[in-house]
Amino acid sequence: MEEPTIGGARPTLWVAVVGAGPAGYYTAEALAKQRDDIHIDILDRLPTPFGLIRGGVAPDHQSIKNVYRRYEKTNLADNVRFVGNLSVGADVSLDTLLELYDAVVLATGAPDDRALSIPGEDKTGVIGSAAFVAYLSSLCNLAFTATQYALLSSLMAFGRTVLAASSGWFAEQLGWPGFFLATTLLAVPGLVLLWYLARLYPVRARPDVAESVPERAG
Repeated sequence: MEEPTIGGARPTLWVAVVGAGPAGYYTAEALAKQRDDIHIDILDRLPTPFGLIRGGVAPDHQSIKNVYRRYEKTNLADNVRFVGNLSVGADVSLDTLLELYDAVVLATGAPDDRALSIPGEDKTGVIGSAAFVAYLSSLCNLAFTATQYALLSSLMAFGRTVLAASSGWFAEQLGWPGFFLATTLLAVPGLVLLWYLARLYPVRARPDVAESVPERAG
């Protein structure tokens, strides 16, 4: 990577913000306003920024999702850089980040649900919000936006929607082999869209943060 500069000058303070969700971007915005000689790298395990605002909020909640416009302004600042597809703890250690940067801010969300120790918590079908949102956002981990995910889900469910009300009649008319063949064919549009999105948004190679961060002075 090319070493970043601010107004042609080399930054004197390097900060890594781990987590590209709301907490990470508000932190980066505040830091960028404090000093002119600071450079901020926002690191995230996903290849796309904005965390749950992008991947965990339903497409019909545009009033909530529109907050990304504020984060985008932070992204466009000369002294802020987003580094995606980099998992801290797997691709780079926290100790390495502490060696490379003057400060490291951990702004990640909770990866797992907290046990509440209440009756019924261990019952079948009871899941926490973190696990549920992770399930809903699973396709977004492959660089799909929430809108693309909703479209993909709709197309994949097209066959079920069409046949749900009249499945008995279709099975009687087509026979069970023909019925199962028809339901399989109706899933083809969703599979084609999945193939197309995988080609359109390939997973990018993990960057090497150490290449563009100079050794800390003193």
